[in-house]
Amino acid sequence: FSVATKLPSSSKRAKELTDAIGYFIAKDMQPVSLVQGVGFQHMMNHLEPRFQIPHRKTFMDRVLPSLYLKVKETVMPCTAAADCFAITADCWTSRSNDSYIGVTFHTITKEWELQHFILENQELPEQHTAANIAEAMKKVLVQWKLDSSKLCGATVDNAANIQKAMMDILSWKCLGCFGHTVNLCVKAGLKQRQVETAVARCSRLVTYFRKSSRAAHVLTTKQEALEKPKHKLLQEVDTRWNSTYDMIERVMEQQVPVCAALIEMKRMDLLPKDTECRLLEEMLQVLKPFKDVTVQVSAEKYVTASAIRPLIHHLTQNALRVQDADSSVIKAMKREMAKNLESRYQEPIVKEMLDFACFVDPRFKSMPFLDTNEREALQEDFLAEVMMHVIPEQEDERPDSDSDQADQEPPSKKPKTGLGMLLGNMFNIPVEKRRMSIREKAEQEMRLYMQEPSPFVDVNVLEWW
Repeated sequence: FSVATKLPSSSKRAKELTDAIGYFIAKDMQPVSLVQGVGFQHMMNHLEPRFQIPHRKTFMDRVLPSLYLKVKETVMPCTAAADCFAITADCWTSRSNDSYIGVTFHTITKEWELQHFILENQELPEQHTAANIAEAMKKVLVQWKLDSSKLCGATVDNAANIQKAMMDILSWKCLGCFGHTVNLCVKAGLKQRQVETAVARCSRLVTYFRKSSRAAHVLTTKQEALEKPKHKLLQEVDTRWNSTYDMIERVMEQQVPVCAALIEMKRMDLLPKDTECRLLEEMLQVLKPFKDVTVQVSAEKYVTASAIRPLIHHLTQNALRVQDADSSVIKAMKREMAKNLESRYQEPIVKEMLDFACFVDPRFKSMPFLDTNEREALQEDFLAEVMMHVIPEQEDERPDSDSDQADQEPPSKKPKTGLGMLLGNMFNIPVEKRRMSIREKAEQEMRLYMQEPSPFVDVNVLEWW
């Protein structure tokens, strides 16, 4: 082809370029209108002058749907191979006020690797009622040919509609998102009147510096003069409690340059009072463990459900323990947060699921937060669960005692004397062997498991297994 000749749309090169642009749009989540942009067309003209970029409708109607089907064909063998799986689901609304539901598939491969795929992120135009959400979830499983009998659980937020859809309508085991649970717990603590006042003043301070270019410039000069980090102040977001923590932490870090800047700007009315500053500092100490926990449970490459029970125990017994040195406001804040957190995961089926997950995690199998009776009851329930999954044909044979080892030893070649000559092998009866019962096998497995030393808490549990 000459430079002036355009590539036919049916040519191999044109198809490769079209598919590459489609992949770029999908992978980097770019708007499809990008292909009509002057800058993009200018770039493509320099890269391949002979290529005629297809219209955006071509990408919408053909290229992206085709790419979706190719990806789906690649993923479906992986989802079909799973002996069991879990899902996470969430309803959300875009900036243009369109409603969607996202569904993610999770499984552990035969190589003991955690694997997940985003199955759907489809529009949910109807009201977010429990019935509509349940219907959308059933359609996702049908579209992906997933057997609901292999579904071991669903993780969703704590909203009543989606919880009802999962548990009451679909009868699925449902676990409230621990990250969302932590968010609700902290929000409950932040509702203390004096806490709300201190946080609101902090937020107004940040808003002033973020909206006034002159104030922001003055703050930067004060940071330079006082040799403080040139960090911008952070504003909180209503839906994420940890953004409130980040906002307070940054204001406390920049307290000196902020004060200097407000003096120069003659806006000392925005500066939190001394009592509020002390309260904000105390709040940071209380909330720091919750920030750390939120980061830990936001992982994608290692399991987190087994850590929920230990983390709740840690937060309620350590981070939220009322100290004599705490101010009255902090004491009230801790009590409210502890009450909120302890009220979560109280449904029997959820408690059992979390206890089992914790017990089969070798790091937490001792479960010190349970008393002796609770541990014994848990192990008995777990034995019953294990016995349901043991295949009878795989039951092992075992001798009644260890004496079978002697029975298997070659007979003595010494000449027989005395009673040996008279009675011979009359009393040399082989040890009778019998089959190990399912319960005995389960008990043996559990005994061996409990005897294994617990690994360090940072170990990859799946690798351990």
